[in-house]
Amino acid sequence: MTSRSHRVYITPIMSEDNLQQLIDRQAIIDTIQSYAFGVDFRDWDLFRSVFTDEMEAHIGSPEAGPGVTTAEAWTERVRSGLSGYKGTQHFFSNFNINIDGGRASTIVYFQATHYLPNDQGDNHWTLAGYYNHDLVRTNAGWKIRNYTLNTVWTEGNYGLGALAAQQWQAAQGK
Repeated sequence: MTSRSHRVYITPIMSEDNLQQLIDRQAIIDTIQSYAFGVDFRDWDLFRSVFTDEMEAHIGSPEAGPGVTTAEAWTERVRSGLSGYKGTQHFFSNFNINIDGGRASTIVYFQATHYLPNDQGDNHWTLAGYYNHDLVRTNAGWKIRNYTLNTVWTEGNYGLGALAAQQWQAAQGK
């Protein structure tokens, strides 16, 4: 009988800090994706749940000032702005996440397509760019405290936003 040499490979054990970083990273991704699911499925409770009570949303640049400073007001603004579309679809990718204790910042690519059949041009309007998020850890998980939507390009019928708003107002009897 011959003796075989066996090599023993020791897999390093993940530290608690590294494990917590992975857990936090996934929870942050889930929070940001819940934003998209909330919008696209018109689940406004889900959409509202991703924000801290006091928050800021910037469409374009922070220098323009906050659009809204409460999650309830922002949810209502987004609901009234997007509910008139026949459908929307938001995609997020390339999550760059920096976690520092109970705070995190992200840069996340997005592409959002808005669909509304109409007789005034293309039925689609697509935006693409990236979001910057500032999040905080709360007792209810990671929440967005501040974010900026930075559009890099658009394609399609820019006028769909006004048509969707008209559709929504008409549906509300306004």
